[in-house]
Amino acid sequence: MQAKKGLAVGSRFRATVIGCCTALALVLSAAVVPSIAGATTLPPVKEKYLALGDSLAFGYSAQLYHEGEANGYEDPESFEHGYVNVLFKKLKSAAVKVGSNINLQNDGCPGETSSGVIGTSTSLLETLNTALKKSQEENKLPTVKGTSPCAYQAGWNAFKKVGVGGPLHHPFSGSQLEDALATIAYAQNVEKKPVTTVSLNIGANDELQSLGKVEKEAQEFVQAKVEKVGKEAVEAKLAKVAKEAIEAKLAKVAQEAIEAKINEQVFIKCSEKAFAETGGEEPAYVEAREKCLETEGKKLGEEYYAEHKAELEKEGKEAAEKYFGENKAKLEKEGKEAAEKYFGENKAKLEKEGKEAAEKYFAENKFKLVSEGEVKGAELIEKTVPGLFAQINSNISGIVLAIRKAGTLGLNEGKDIDYNGKIIFQGGYNPFGKLFVFAFEGVKFVEENGGLAGPFAKLTGRCDVHGLTEKEEIEKIEAGCNAAPAQPGFTGLVKVLNNAEYATTHGGYGACMTFPQKAFNTGSQTTEPERLKLWVNMTNATQTEVKPSVLVYNGPDIHPTPAGYTQLGKEMAVAKGKCHKEGLPGF
Repeated sequence: MQAKKGLAVGSRFRATVIGCCTALALVLSAAVVPSIAGATTLPPVKEKYLALGDSLAFGYSAQLYHEGEANGYEDPESFEHGYVNVLFKKLKSAAVKVGSNINLQNDGCPGETSSGVIGTSTSLLETLNTALKKSQEENKLPTVKGTSPCAYQAGWNAFKKVGVGGPLHHPFSGSQLEDALATIAYAQNVEKKPVTTVSLNIGANDELQSLGKVEKEAQEFVQAKVEKVGKEAVEAKLAKVAKEAIEAKLAKVAQEAIEAKINEQVFIKCSEKAFAETGGEEPAYVEAREKCLETEGKKLGEEYYAEHKAELEKEGKEAAEKYFGENKAKLEKEGKEAAEKYFGENKAKLEKEGKEAAEKYFAENKFKLVSEGEVKGAELIEKTVPGLFAQINSNISGIVLAIRKAGTLGLNEGKDIDYNGKIIFQGGYNPFGKLFVFAFEGVKFVEENGGLAGPFAKLTGRCDVHGLTEKEEIEKIEAGCNAAPAQPGFTGLVKVLNNAEYATTHGGYGACMTFPQKAFNTGSQTTEPERLKLWVNMTNATQTEVKPSVLVYNGPDIHPTPAGYTQLGKEMAVAKGKCHKEGLPGF
């Protein structure tokens, strides 16, 4: 089916030789010479099935990849249970029945995007956009875009390190599209075993990349609110320090003004008393005044303050205000310097207090903040989706146009050829749909598999109709409310994109298309959780020891289970029959 590693071929060959020799020895020793049991001889290969796409075409799952990490090598043969292999078996069976045979070339690349399938060839992109310009303008689509292809293969080729990408079923240079066009031409013109079926699934990673940015932005929105509380707590403390420094300075000015007035009045009183006693004669007058100041000054000052308190405080306040007005910049600078000095001397303490304030705020407002994050995310998705879907659709149009009209467009210096065979495009499903019947099931599942700090935290149970407060939500969950989808609204988005892709691939290029969302996301509160658990690895709570004493969960994983891949393959086989009745090209 696929190109295999030399080591594996050698081992298998040796095992086969040993087995055959052993069997032959047994036959000879028994002196048995019957006719060899008739083995079915398959007809010669006359055609090729070319599979294109992302991780689904490759047959990927996180569990299989983790098992490869544990074994020290990501063997492509370990990923041969995907929908491509299911469809290939059906195509092969049908071909053999009519005396033909077919082989498979699987170019699928995990993580690939629609732009990555196209690649970075300037001439290819310019040719496609020139051919599609009128259609793009009429349908308000952006130009076809390309990016560096297959990071999964590039990572493996660069580092040959387990856990960094991996080898493909069919390694290629350039992009998948370039390899596909070369394969179609070579199979037709050189091998004389033409490509008769092309399958393609693409676009999910475009969505994941874009929606990942949305999720990050929504999280940052909430995080910013929380961090703001911590920052404000620190700023309030520093503002208080600065204010206290300024107030202390002004209080000192006011106090000095009051004391000056009191001292002046005490001096006057003692002077009057000394004059009365001495008639003003020197040095008796000065001596009497000084004695009064020394022995009665404090008492006289206190009496004056008590009799003129309001007046003195008013004068002190006015003195402070006058000083502040005349020295505002200087005082604010001194306050700032005092705050900076305090921060420098107490940085760790202040940061701890700020963090504690933020954590307290989050704990007290978690439900509200999460709800605000969801609203923000929904707003961002609403803004992002139109442009995202338009770009995916434009790129798919470019891919299928290139496959259909490579010769007409003169691609690859005129070496490529047009293709009029079968094209089957696989639409999407929503792995983030209804994973549980009741919300409490989701809560329990998360608690049993790492808790809110674990990998399944995002799947924790929420009611399909959320409570307005955390208390109300908890009460609704305990009362047995229906579980909400893991990502509300995503199934509707998948439907929108599938319909747009159908108009492009089927209406524009005569491709057959499947709609997995219809079977995977039924919308039923009972059948959808059953099917998503059976067909998708989102709730795969098994663990793999990827390194000694290092266990990792195999979920949540958006990829299908073996049963899910079988379902996808069956849908494509069924669609093939329907498209035959429609009379689509190649069917």
